[in-house]
Amino acid sequence: MKRKATNRFWRGQKNIFCLICGFLLSSLIWIFVFSILSTELALAQDEEFLTLEEEGHVVAESSVEASKLIQSQIISEISRNQILEIIGGKRFEKNKNVIESKIVRFADKFVPFVQPGRPHQMEDGSWTMRLSLKLSKASLRRMILEAGLFNDAEGPASILPLISFVDRDSGVSLHWWMGSTDSADERLLDKVSQLAHETLQSEFAQQGFHLIRPTSSRYSPVPAPYRIERLAQSDLKLLADYFKAPLVLKGDVRIRMNESKGEPLSCHVKMQVIQLGNFRTVAEVTRIIEARETESSEIDWPELVRKDMPEIAKDLANQLLDVWQRGTLNANLISLTLRGPLSPKQLNSFKASLQQELSEVKTVKERLFEPGQVRLEVDYTGDINQLIGRLKSVRLPEFELRYDEEGRNRSLAKTLVLDIRAR
Repeated sequence: MKRKATNRFWRGQKNIFCLICGFLLSSLIWIFVFSILSTELALAQDEEFLTLEEEGHVVAESSVEASKLIQSQIISEISRNQILEIIGGKRFEKNKNVIESKIVRFADKFVPFVQPGRPHQMEDGSWTMRLSLKLSKASLRRMILEAGLFNDAEGPASILPLISFVDRDSGVSLHWWMGSTDSADERLLDKVSQLAHETLQSEFAQQGFHLIRPTSSRYSPVPAPYRIERLAQSDLKLLADYFKAPLVLKGDVRIRMNESKGEPLSCHVKMQVIQLGNFRTVAEVTRIIEARETESSEIDWPELVRKDMPEIAKDLANQLLDVWQRGTLNANLISLTLRGPLSPKQLNSFKASLQQELSEVKTVKERLFEPGQVRLEVDYTGDINQLIGRLKSVRLPEFELRYDEEGRNRSLAKTLVLDIRAR
């Protein structure tokens, strides 16, 4: 009896051990499967990934050498083709050295998956091999942006934030460039300011822009003449030059904490990115963050800003990225009136020819149609006098152009007139 009881005990222990081992093994298998599925799902969900397959041909001493050479050859060629498609032929030819040294050389940053085939040796001793890969267009565009190829500039653009934070009921305000008193009344605004700047910095960084981080200190880091609440355009330019930033993020974040005046508890946010070359607003957002509670003592303003600011920051960053990618960031808006009978087809042909012949013209949009004339809005990387000179010298085979000399004074208002006739 004692031996039977002992045998039953050990059989029970053996069964428990087997169950534990089986559970651990199945857990490991599921973890492995889940990791693979997660990776594939992430790639599948990212619509920016391209799946490509190419065949290469090289002369090599061995299959190992042939595999390495073909892999490098195909990845480099695909990278160049994608860059050419994104930035266009003129900018590609102008920046070949930068493209090779800063992008193609680091293709592994935007080609996360490579599956080489088996090299096959031909009768003449050369080798062929097929290669499959996945290319992230989002990562590639970010590298192009960081290399300054979207706007014919080097390096990502730096942005100087000049955002005012105001408690409208108590009359307390915070401007980092003016320093801080470190008073109890400023502590709430200081928390909101830190959260807003952190969120903005994160979102702009994802698009390849550098937002300068303000210092949190009682002492202002800027020269004394610029420690004022409202900065004039000349002050903005000099202050941005001091921080070596071509762009300024101006804004106001105003919090209303008291309902006694009949207004809802809310946080008004208005921000705009200004290009300092011509003080043109290139991105702008206005939002109202409404409080979730009716009692002011229960409202957690920093938490509300933490939840709503990412959407605001993303909107601003995407607007700026769109302007940067079109190459219109440093461009001037010039009004161009065409006088003469043009059909819609001829107008489209003129716009296409103008952009093709003048690389400085980034975009051309119709703004107003009138009898016998149409007003266009031109994004031009230069001033209006430079555009006038280029229009006088350009030859468009399908059109005859004559600049209105009598309207030269219009150049002060960034407008010009051309008489146009189709050949």
